[in-house]
Amino acid sequence: MIDLVIEDDGVVVGEVGLQINRDRRIAEVGFWVTQAARRTGVGSRLLFAAESLASPVGDVDLFAITLAENVAAIALLEARRWPEVETTTAHKRAFRWRPSRPHT
Repeated sequence: MIDLVIEDDGVVVGEVGLQINRDRRIAEVGFWVTQAARRTGVGSRLLFAAESLASPVGDVDLFAITLAENVAAIALLEARRWPEVETTTAHKRAFRWRPSRPHT
C-alpha cells in the first residue's frame, strides 16, 4: 500500500492511496480531499501523483470505484480523463487509467 498526502500549513487536506496487485497488474486508487480544499487543485495533484507512480511500471492499470452520488469524485476523475468502465452495481461507478505504454 502506498499513501501520499498533501498538507496545508501542517494540516492534511487530501490523501491518495494505491493498493497494488502486481500479479494482476492493477492498482486500486482511493482518495479524499477536505471540503475546504476542493476546487483548489489538490485532487488533481493527488491523482497526478498516483498516475506518476504507475507510469514507470508501464503495465499497471489504475482503478477508482466511487459511489454514484459522489459527484465531486466523479467530476475529478472525468476531468483527469479517466474513462468510466462497466460495473456490476447501480450504486457505484468505476473508472480506469492506463499509463502510456512504449511502442515496440
